[in-house]
Amino acid sequence: MNKMKEENSQNQQIRSDLKSSVIHFLSYKPRTSFEIRSFAQRYFKKINFPVEEQDSLIEDVLFFLREFRYIDDSDYAQSYILEQQQRPSPRGPKYVYQFLSRKGIPQDIIRASLETHFPEEKERLCIEKILAKRKGSPDKMIQYLLRKGFTFGLVYALVDTTGENH
Repeated sequence: MNKMKEENSQNQQIRSDLKSSVIHFLSYKPRTSFEIRSFAQRYFKKINFPVEEQDSLIEDVLFFLREFRYIDDSDYAQSYILEQQQRPSPRGPKYVYQFLSRKGIPQDIIRASLETHFPEEKERLCIEKILAKRKGSPDKMIQYLLRKGFTFGLVYALVDTTGENH
């Protein structure tokens, strides 16, 4: 009985330390659930905490962070999409999709955010913004825009292959 109280007290202390570390980690910039989970796993590895007990503590911390809106993958995706559209040289939806996937955001959240915040009309405006700034041969502009993650069909439609940009 005494041993169980000791273990519970130790878990409470580790949970508290983990929350503090995670909040400090979040203080630098917004993070995704995946990034928090990875951070927590590295934290547990550093203190040699038993693997079988990690998941429940990580889930508790993630629940706490979601409850107080410290993390929200949907908000993170929306903010990132809008940020990329505001850049002097915007990035397209394919680039955004890949970046958010690497951050561990679920595909359904990414798709929903892209449909809502990066419709074809906004993509068209971003391409036109780049074309107004950059000059070059149509082939080079097409390659550049495709590398930036814009949709193939839209890029070809907006870059005039006769030599002039729209």
